[in-house]
Amino acid sequence: MSRGTISAELPYIRKVGLELLNAEYETTEEANAAIPAGIEAFYAAEYPEDIEAFRADLDRATEALIGIYNANFFPEMKTDYRVRLNNISHFTNEGCFRSHNTDLVADNGASITASCDTCHSIVAQGPSDEVAELETDLNGLEFVHPVDIGGVWRRIKCTQCHTPTQGY
Repeated sequence: MSRGTISAELPYIRKVGLELLNAEYETTEEANAAIPAGIEAFYAAEYPEDIEAFRADLDRATEALIGIYNANFFPEMKTDYRVRLNNISHFTNEGCFRSHNTDLVADNGASITASCDTCHSIVAQGPSDEVAELETDLNGLEFVHPVDIGGVWRRIKCTQCHTPTQGY
C-alpha cells in the first residue's frame, strides 16, 4: 500500500487482502484462483453499487496480492513467513538461510537465490544512530554492507561472521 500498488481508497482492502493471503491453501494455483475470487466476492457483497467504480483499483490490488503471495508463501513446501518462530535477524539465527544460500538444489540443479531482494524490499539503510540520515526509497534499495568487506557478504551466510552474542 505504501508503494501505491494497492489503493488505500479501497474500503477494507488491507483486512480482506491479509485474510486472503493468510488463508490455508494446498497449492499456489489454488491461492492464485482464490485471491481474485475472494476480492470479487467481498466487494460484490459489501459494495455492489460501487464495484465497477472500484474495478481498476481492484484489478491492481488483485495483481499485487497474487504477487505478494507467490513471493512469500509456498504451500507445496508447507512454508511461509509464519513457519519460523524467530525471524528477528540473519545474525542471531539462520532465518532465510535455512533454504537460501545453501547446497539445496532442485533435480535440475537450480538453487534458491540468496539475493536479499528475492523476498525483501530494503526501504531504508544506514547507521542506526543517524536515523534521520538513513538512505530511503520505497521502491527498494540494493543492500550495502555497513563495513566494506568487498563482495564477501554476497557469498556467505551472515551467521558465518556474526554470532548471537554480537547481536545486530
